Amino acid sequence: PSSATTQGRSAEAMISYDWRTQLPGWQVNYTSGHPDYRGITNRVKQTITIYVRDGDSAAEIADVLAHELGHALDLEHLNDSERLEWLKLRNMPRVWWADNGSADFAVGQGDYAEAVAAILVGSASDSHHGGFSQEELQLARSYLP
Repeated sequence: PSSATTQGRSAEAMISYDWRTQLPGWQVNYTSGHPDYRGITNRVKQTITIYVRDGDSAAEIADVLAHELGHALDLEHLNDSERLEWLKLRNMPRVWWADNGSADFAVGQGDYAEAVAAILVGSASDSHHGGFSQEELQLARSYLP
């Protein structure tokens, strides 16, 4: 395996949540760094691509993977009423999906993915709406299958 794949497997070992069972048919790929993105989730192809940059630690890669897993879990398991409930609790505008190719940290899909990353690996939030209360994390956790 490539160096990126080896590092990715180390990052996967840091996530105890059984995402493979909850995302059947999905594949995670690791490749060398991308100048603009850390990771991309593709619903149609059921792939998550993680862009590993020189100097990334396993913990940094795990943060990115956990965020992207949040997207995949959202796509496969959340419904519109749960998404609306999340936006209301977070006091966010009622916008869930980011425009194609734009950063998602300002809208619901990225905010929720950041909450999943906080739950799965304890990562700090990069959401434009800040960190998460225990109530918010409890709600996000309740959405995980």
